[in-house]
Amino acid sequence: TFNPLLFIIDSVAADDIVCRAPILLVDSRMARTLALNCIRDCIDNHTSCAKPQRTCLPTRVIDCQDPAKPRLVITANLEDVYVPYVALSYVWGKSDSHCTRIENYETYVEGIDHNIIPQTICDAITVTNGLEMRYLWVDAFCIIQDSNEDKVKELVKMGSIYRDAYFTIVASSSPEGGAGFLHTRILPPHHRLPFYCSNGALGSVCVGRRGETVSA
Repeated sequence: TFNPLLFIIDSVAADDIVCRAPILLVDSRMARTLALNCIRDCIDNHTSCAKPQRTCLPTRVIDCQDPAKPRLVITANLEDVYVPYVALSYVWGKSDSHCTRIENYETYVEGIDHNIIPQTICDAITVTNGLEMRYLWVDAFCIIQDSNEDKVKELVKMGSIYRDAYFTIVASSSPEGGAGFLHTRILPPHHRLPFYCSNGALGSVCVGRRGETVSA
């Protein structure tokens, strides 16, 4: 069956067609502005959505204040632990070479070499900073992966960590940690058709198969 995707590509039909063409440059000011507006609209106007609560930071988070110089933060050392944070949901994949271990734990507190961070996590750091947030929780770096003691303590907290996050970045288009998700999208196959608006003006719309849209 044909499940149509319909969106406008000019402003003439904007009053009649709600859907808009997807933003292809997802790592752009326009994309960040749209995301911020959607978050604010949800908080301000969506009465059925739970509102962000004043919750405590997880045990460790990544400081994204300078995306080029991220570092692991032990939140017990902060003056204020009641700070909003972002969580990342993604597929690890086969490689887990660059994650927090006992041997590099203290080094990562000083700073994490940006060049060794898997691209999906790098992109999440970029998004966190771009959406005016400072702290990011990622299991690979915020749990000491070769410490059974730490894993026992932290893994049981994951449900509340995701629940209490200001928002969660879901890297659904990234098949594994090294793939990233901020790559430029490609507009799916579509047909441009004329569209007569309710005010009599002639605009245009795009029609394609919904299943061929590019994942975000």
